[in-house]
Amino acid sequence: MKNIFLLFLLTSTLFSSVNQITMLQEACQNNHPSACYELGLLYEEGIGIDKNETTAKSYYTHACDKTINEACNALDRMTKK
Repeated sequence: MKNIFLLFLLTSTLFSSVNQITMLQEACQNNHPSACYELGLLYEEGIGIDKNETTAKSYYTHACDKTINEACNALDRMTKK
């Protein structure tokens, strides 16, 4: 799974931000928790999309529930703000 996601990240520069976000959303919905984590980052920082901490926390929660430690750490950090 990580190899497929890494390939996605490497080729994603060929697409617009909107297409990248759409592809990440589809991947997240199809049980690719790394994509959920990446969406959390984008929403938290407002990269290519409007900043939205509530949405970021939601994506981080989904990824954390699927044992993505970085997402758990991000969620913990955001909760302590």
